Formats: sequence, structure tokens, C-alpha cells
Amino acid sequence: MIKNIFLLFGTMTLACFVQAEPFYTAKILQADYAAVPDVKLLVRIQDVEGGSEEPSGASRATCMKANKSAAQPGPDPCFSLELDEGEGNVRVTKQTLLNDPQRSTDPIYIELIYRSRVTKNQYGYYDNKTVKLRVVDNNSLNNWDADLLQSLPQVTMSQDRGIYHLVLADADALLNSAYRDKANRLSQEKREVFREVQRAWMKNRDLECNSAIFGEFSDACLIRLTLDRARQIAVAPTPK
Repeated sequence: MIKNIFLLFGTMTLACFVQAEPFYTAKILQADYAAVPDVKLLVRIQDVEGGSEEPSGASRATCMKANKSAAQPGPDPCFSLELDEGEGNVRVTKQTLLNDPQRSTDPIYIELIYRSRVTKNQYGYYDNKTVKLRVVDNNSLNNWDADLLQSLPQVTMSQDRGIYHLVLADADALLNSAYRDKANRLSQEKREVFREVQRAWMKNRDLECNSAIFGEFSDACLIRLTLDRARQIAVAPTPK
């Protein structure tokens, strides 16, 4: 009896010092068909079981040190991504880490481009498109929802306000993360200039989108411009 108690206590003590394995979800937030057959996706990856203070396994520094390969096109080799449109895997040609998560619970945003077999319907739209997305990290762990079909949301065409608000929240989060990452790499003087430039951009964005010209919904305009700005900041070289 005493031996069993000691064994149980030892197991519990050891578990306290072992970091829990990540439990990923992967969600496609936006699909851009402007350059078909090359389709651009915005993907959010999140560890839903990590402790809030645990360091992220996908920090930019970690990813840049990882070995790149044909299966993991840079500049983000922390994850390899596989897409299946229903007829086997399609080829991912590029993936980019758009933010620099510091904690395991921080969402990870990746932009990827893949060669699609998608075709237009009789009305000229890409409708009812679904894929399976498998995300494998550099520890060979993949997302739990890898076998679930996901729709490719063309948010600029959808009139579902719930979709707008969902993706707009992610767009804002990505922009804030990209801005913070870039600002932390600047000197105090350049950081202040960057802050003023960003404030001016936000005023211009809101002014443009409040007009809702050419039939585009205000939220769709905000999503489009916010994601474009986040990508611009994320991939821009840091001034010396």
C-alpha cells in the first residue's frame, strides 16, 4: 500500500515538470482567388491546451533556426501544411509566418499559397469549395481537426455578418500582433515615427471603409485593408 502511494506521488510529481504536448486547432479564415490556380489562404493555428505562460513553440526565432526543406517552404519552417481538395494532397508553394507568438496560447497566423484544382461554376464563382488542412509542427504533432472539412471563406463575397465579425476580429488581432512585433525591433525614435504612421493609416482606412463604395460592405473593406496592412508590416524588413 505504502509502495503504491509513493509510486502515485512520484508519477504526479513528474507530471508537474513535464510540459504538456500542444493540442492544435487550425482554421482557414480567408481565401483569395485573385491569382487562380494559385490560391492564397490565411490560417490561424492555436494551441488550446497550453499554459498561458508557457513559451510558444512557433516563435519567429525558433522557426528561423529550423531546417527548411521542399516539404516545408520558407520562410516559416516551424510547420508543414498539407491541403486535400478531395483528390489527394495539393502542393503548397509558399508559407509565411505573419506574427511572432510569444506564449503557447497566442494564436499563430500563417499565410500560405497553394496550387489549386478549383474551377468556376456557370456564374463565374468558386462556390462550395472545401478542403482538409493538416498542420504538422517540428515535433511531428498535428492539429486534432485535420480530418474535418473546412470551407474556404471568400469574405468579400459573403453577406453573412457573423462571418464578417469573426474574420474582422482576427484581422485586427493579426494587425496588432504584427505592429507590436515590428515596433519592438525599432529604436525609440523610429518607434514613435512608426506609431504616427500607423495612426494615420488607421484614420485613412476608416474613412475609406465608412464610405462603402462600389457596393462593398464596410466590414469587408475593413477586413481587406487590415489584412493587407498586417501582411505589409509582417514581411517588411526592419530598418537598421
